[in-house]
Amino acid sequence: MPPGLALTFGKSIDSGLNLNYNQKKETFKDLKVDLMIDAYEQTYDTEIKNTLLTEDDDPKKTREQGIKLIKEYHKNISPTVQPLQVQEKIEVDFEDFDYKLLVVPDLITIEENIIDNKTSSHSPPQENGIYRPSSFEHYLQLVADNFAFLSKYKKESENLRIDYLVKTKTPKVVTVNFKPQKEDNVFFLNILGRIADAIKNNIFYPNRNCMTCSYKFCGYAKLCEAQFGGKVKEK
Repeated sequence: MPPGLALTFGKSIDSGLNLNYNQKKETFKDLKVDLMIDAYEQTYDTEIKNTLLTEDDDPKKTREQGIKLIKEYHKNISPTVQPLQVQEKIEVDFEDFDYKLLVVPDLITIEENIIDNKTSSHSPPQENGIYRPSSFEHYLQLVADNFAFLSKYKKESENLRIDYLVKTKTPKVVTVNFKPQKEDNVFFLNILGRIADAIKNNIFYPNRNCMTCSYKFCGYAKLCEAQFGGKVKEK
Protein backbone atom coordinates (compact mmCIF):
# COMPACT_ATOMS: atom_id res chain seq x y z
CA MET A 1 0.00 0.00 0.00
CA PRO A 2 1.31 3.50 -0.76
CA PRO A 3 2.43 5.69 2.16
CA GLY A 4 0.82 9.00 3.06
CA LEU A 5 2.56 12.34 2.55
CA ALA A 6 3.78 12.52 6.16
CA LEU A 7 5.72 9.26 5.82
CA THR A 8 7.17 10.27 2.46
CA PHE A 9 8.25 13.58 3.96
CA GLY A 10 9.89 11.91 6.96
CA LYS A 11 11.73 9.40 4.78
CA SER A 12 13.02 12.21 2.57
CA ILE A 13 14.28 14.24 5.53
CA ASP A 14 16.07 11.10 6.78
CA SER A 15 17.87 10.83 3.45
CA GLY A 16 19.43 14.25 3.86
CA LEU A 17 20.36 13.78 7.50
CA ASN A 18 21.75 10.26 7.03
CA LEU A 19 23.90 11.29 4.06
CA ASN A 20 25.64 13.74 6.35
CA TYR A 21 25.95 11.54 9.42
CA ASN A 22 27.16 8.41 7.62
CA GLN A 23 30.21 10.24 6.34
CA LYS A 24 30.66 12.26 9.55
CA LYS A 25 31.41 9.03 11.45
CA GLU A 26 34.78 9.05 9.67
CA THR A 27 35.41 12.70 8.77
CA PHE A 28 34.07 14.40 11.92
CA LYS A 29 32.90 17.19 9.60
CA ASP A 30 29.45 18.13 8.34
CA LEU A 31 28.69 18.17 4.63
CA LYS A 32 27.67 21.40 2.98
CA VAL A 33 23.96 21.93 3.36
CA ASP A 34 23.39 21.89 -0.41
CA LEU A 35 24.41 18.22 -0.54
CA MET A 36 21.93 17.34 2.19
CA ILE A 37 19.20 19.23 0.36
CA ASP A 38 20.03 17.40 -2.88
CA ALA A 39 19.62 14.04 -1.13
CA TYR A 40 16.33 15.17 0.38
CA GLU A 41 14.98 16.44 -2.94
CA GLN A 42 15.98 13.32 -4.86
CA THR A 43 14.21 11.06 -2.36
CA TYR A 44 11.13 13.29 -2.16
CA ASP A 45 10.76 13.63 -5.93
CA THR A 46 11.01 9.85 -6.34
CA GLU A 47 8.76 8.84 -3.45
CA ILE A 48 6.03 11.42 -4.08
CA LYS A 49 5.10 9.60 -7.29
CA ASN A 50 3.90 6.62 -5.24
CA THR A 51 2.41 8.56 -2.32
CA LEU A 52 -1.26 8.45 -1.37
CA LEU A 53 -2.34 12.09 -1.31
CA THR A 54 -5.49 13.52 0.25
CA GLU A 55 -7.33 16.65 -0.87
CA ASP A 56 -5.73 18.58 2.00
CA ASP A 57 -2.18 17.69 1.00
CA ASP A 58 0.04 20.26 -0.69
CA PRO A 59 3.11 18.33 -1.91
CA LYS A 60 4.83 21.40 -3.40
CA LYS A 61 4.50 23.38 -0.17
CA THR A 62 5.65 20.39 1.86
CA ARG A 63 8.71 19.99 -0.39
CA GLU A 64 9.72 23.60 0.27
CA GLN A 65 9.17 23.21 4.00
CA GLY A 66 11.59 20.30 3.96
CA ILE A 67 14.32 22.40 2.38
CA LYS A 68 13.92 25.04 5.10
CA LEU A 69 14.02 22.39 7.82
CA ILE A 70 17.20 20.82 6.44
CA LYS A 71 18.84 24.27 6.53
CA GLU A 72 17.65 24.88 10.10
CA TYR A 73 18.84 21.46 11.25
CA HIS A 74 22.20 21.82 9.52
CA LYS A 75 22.77 25.19 11.17
CA ASN A 76 21.73 24.43 14.75
CA ILE A 77 21.81 20.67 15.34
CA SER A 78 24.32 18.97 13.02
CA PRO A 79 27.38 20.78 14.45
CA THR A 80 26.53 19.48 17.94
CA VAL A 81 26.25 15.80 16.97
CA GLN A 82 29.14 13.41 16.40
CA PRO A 83 27.71 9.99 15.44
CA LEU A 84 29.17 6.68 16.46
CA GLN A 85 26.45 4.66 14.68
CA VAL A 86 23.76 5.68 12.19
CA GLN A 87 20.52 3.66 12.09
CA GLU A 88 22.23 0.58 13.50
CA LYS A 89 19.93 -2.46 13.72
CA ILE A 90 20.03 -3.91 17.22
CA GLU A 91 18.26 -7.16 18.11
CA VAL A 92 17.22 -7.46 21.74
CA ASP A 93 16.52 -10.77 23.49
CA PHE A 94 14.34 -10.96 26.60
CA GLU A 95 13.96 -13.82 29.07
CA ASP A 96 10.74 -15.82 28.70
CA PHE A 97 9.95 -14.01 25.45
CA ASP A 98 9.62 -15.90 22.18
CA TYR A 99 10.46 -13.01 19.87
CA LYS A 100 13.41 -10.75 19.26
CA LEU A 101 12.84 -6.99 19.43
CA LEU A 102 14.46 -5.11 16.54
CA VAL A 103 15.36 -1.53 17.45
CA VAL A 104 16.88 0.98 15.02
CA PRO A 105 17.93 4.23 16.72
CA ASP A 106 18.61 7.02 14.26
CA LEU A 107 21.86 7.99 15.99
CA ILE A 108 24.16 6.76 18.72
CA THR A 109 26.71 9.45 19.51
CA ILE A 110 30.27 9.18 20.76
CA GLU A 111 28.99 10.53 24.10
CA GLU A 112 26.72 7.45 24.27
CA ASN A 113 23.54 9.42 23.69
CA ILE A 114 20.70 8.10 21.56
CA ILE A 115 18.94 10.51 19.21
CA ASP A 116 15.84 9.90 17.10
CA ASN A 117 14.75 12.44 14.51
CA LYS A 118 11.05 13.07 13.90
CA THR A 119 9.16 15.39 11.59
CA SER A 120 6.03 17.08 12.90
CA SER A 121 3.55 19.78 11.97
CA HIS A 122 3.46 21.12 15.54
CA SER A 123 5.74 21.48 18.54
CA PRO A 124 5.77 18.73 21.19
CA PRO A 125 3.78 19.40 24.38
CA GLN A 126 5.28 21.01 27.45
CA GLU A 127 4.88 20.09 31.11
CA ASN A 128 6.15 22.61 33.67
CA GLY A 129 8.13 24.27 30.90
CA ILE A 130 9.81 21.02 29.81
CA TYR A 131 9.14 19.50 26.39
CA ARG A 132 7.75 15.96 26.39
CA PRO A 133 7.47 13.32 23.61
CA SER A 134 4.63 14.13 21.23
CA SER A 135 2.97 10.74 21.53
CA PHE A 136 2.76 7.53 23.50
CA GLU A 137 4.49 5.76 20.59
CA HIS A 138 7.47 8.10 20.81
CA TYR A 139 7.70 7.51 24.56
CA LEU A 140 7.77 3.73 24.00
CA GLN A 141 10.39 4.12 21.29
CA LEU A 142 12.74 5.92 23.66
CA VAL A 143 12.33 3.18 26.27
CA ALA A 144 13.02 0.58 23.56
CA ASP A 145 16.13 2.52 22.52
CA ASN A 146 17.42 2.29 26.07
CA PHE A 147 16.89 -1.49 26.17
CA ALA A 148 18.72 -1.79 22.83
CA PHE A 149 21.71 0.20 24.06
CA LEU A 150 21.83 -1.86 27.27
CA SER A 151 21.68 -5.09 25.26
CA LYS A 152 24.59 -4.18 23.00
CA TYR A 153 26.84 -2.05 25.21
CA LYS A 154 25.99 -3.62 28.60
CA LYS A 155 25.11 -0.27 30.16
CA GLU A 156 22.39 2.32 29.85
CA SER A 157 22.66 5.26 27.49
CA GLU A 158 23.77 8.56 29.00
CA ASN A 159 20.74 10.34 27.55
CA LEU A 160 17.91 9.71 25.13
CA ARG A 161 16.34 12.41 23.05
CA ILE A 162 14.11 13.19 20.12
CA ASP A 163 14.84 16.08 17.79
CA TYR A 164 11.52 17.21 16.32
CA LEU A 165 11.85 18.96 12.95
CA VAL A 166 8.73 21.10 13.10
CA LYS A 167 7.34 22.38 9.81
CA THR A 168 5.57 25.43 11.17
CA LYS A 169 5.52 28.78 9.33
CA THR A 170 8.97 29.42 10.75
CA PRO A 171 10.70 26.01 10.65
CA LYS A 172 12.40 24.96 13.88
CA VAL A 173 13.96 22.00 15.66
CA VAL A 174 12.74 21.21 19.19
CA THR A 175 14.74 18.82 21.37
CA VAL A 176 13.08 16.52 23.92
CA ASN A 177 15.38 14.83 26.44
CA PHE A 178 14.28 11.72 28.31
CA LYS A 179 15.75 9.25 30.79
CA PRO A 180 13.64 6.11 31.44
CA GLN A 181 12.98 5.27 35.08
CA LYS A 182 12.40 1.82 36.57
CA GLU A 183 8.62 2.17 36.22
CA ASP A 184 9.02 2.99 32.51
CA ASN A 185 10.98 -0.20 31.93
CA VAL A 186 8.45 -2.31 33.87
CA PHE A 187 5.58 -0.82 31.87
CA PHE A 188 7.36 -1.43 28.56
CA LEU A 189 8.05 -5.08 29.41
CA ASN A 190 4.41 -5.62 30.38
CA ILE A 191 3.24 -4.13 27.07
CA LEU A 192 5.75 -6.31 25.20
CA GLY A 193 4.55 -9.46 26.93
CA ARG A 194 0.93 -8.79 26.02
CA ILE A 195 1.84 -8.11 22.41
CA ALA A 196 3.67 -11.45 22.30
CA ASP A 197 0.59 -13.21 23.68
CA ALA A 198 -1.59 -11.56 21.04
CA ILE A 199 0.75 -12.65 18.24
CA LYS A 200 0.88 -16.21 19.57
CA ASN A 201 -2.92 -16.40 19.66
CA ASN A 202 -3.49 -14.61 16.33
CA ILE A 203 -5.29 -11.74 18.01
CA PHE A 204 -4.99 -8.61 15.92
CA TYR A 205 -7.14 -5.54 16.30
CA PRO A 206 -7.05 -1.95 15.02
CA ASN A 207 -5.58 0.67 17.32
CA ARG A 208 -7.58 3.74 16.37
CA ASN A 209 -5.92 5.74 19.16
CA CYS A 210 -2.50 5.40 17.51
CA MET A 211 -1.13 8.68 16.13
CA THR A 212 -0.41 7.01 12.77
CA CYS A 213 -3.95 5.60 12.47
CA SER A 214 -5.25 8.05 9.88
CA TYR A 215 -5.58 8.41 6.14
CA LYS A 216 -2.68 10.86 6.36
CA PHE A 217 -0.25 8.23 7.61
CA CYS A 218 -1.63 4.80 6.72
CA GLY A 219 -2.25 3.37 3.28
CA TYR A 220 -4.36 0.59 4.81
CA ALA A 221 -7.00 2.94 6.23
CA LYS A 222 -9.75 2.03 3.74
CA LEU A 223 -9.09 -1.71 4.10
CA CYS A 224 -9.13 -1.35 7.88
CA GLU A 225 -12.54 0.30 7.78
CA ALA A 226 -13.85 -2.41 5.48
CA GLN A 227 -12.62 -5.25 7.74
CA PHE A 228 -13.23 -3.82 11.20
CA GLY A 229 -15.84 -1.11 10.65
CA GLY A 230 -15.77 2.26 12.30
CA LYS A 231 -14.08 5.30 10.83
CA VAL A 232 -10.38 6.09 10.47
CA LYS A 233 -9.65 9.76 11.00
CA GLU A 234 -8.60 11.81 7.98
CA LYS A 235 -5.44 13.32 9.51
